[in-house]
Amino acid sequence: MERGNHKAARPILALALRICRERPETMLSILADVLFCHASLGAATNDSPEKILQYATEHLEVRTQLHAQMMSEHSRIMLSTAEGELGQAMMINNRHEEALEHCANSKALRNEPLPSEAMGEDDIAIFPRVHEAYSMIALGRLEQAERSIEEILAFRRRVYKQPDSSFVYVMQSTFVMENVY
Repeated sequence: MERGNHKAARPILALALRICRERPETMLSILADVLFCHASLGAATNDSPEKILQYATEHLEVRTQLHAQMMSEHSRIMLSTAEGELGQAMMINNRHEEALEHCANSKALRNEPLPSEAMGEDDIAIFPRVHEAYSMIALGRLEQAERSIEEILAFRRRVYKQPDSSFVYVMQSTFVMENVY
């Protein structure tokens, strides 16, 4: 999936999901990962919004269960990721108030504000803010969206210490396009 070969990923993920569902007692963590991949693939390929929401909802349910069992730093971060993913799914389904709620939950679980340095997957902490900004734009809360986008851009400048033109372009063009239409 990371290589962009979505056509090849679909049957592999479908098989993985079937195997995990057959043995949930031993594969709960893998099930959560597979559900995340299904929702992510769906979002990346403009799949059915309802399917994306279904996978993201189940992903959050499984991560909640895992976190209740483990109560570890890792399980908290993974729960945060699931909350953010459900925020994205709600956004895709035009359920923007709910999207904002899940994005806020994701940020709270990560002990926001954004970290001062990139630490591997901690870049994922940016995504709930991006989805939050999109939902704010959709709800007409343009000043709040702009602040959120500025925080993201400031974070990326601080971490990567170089111009981040591709990300800036995407965020600014999205904000401008939403304001024009």
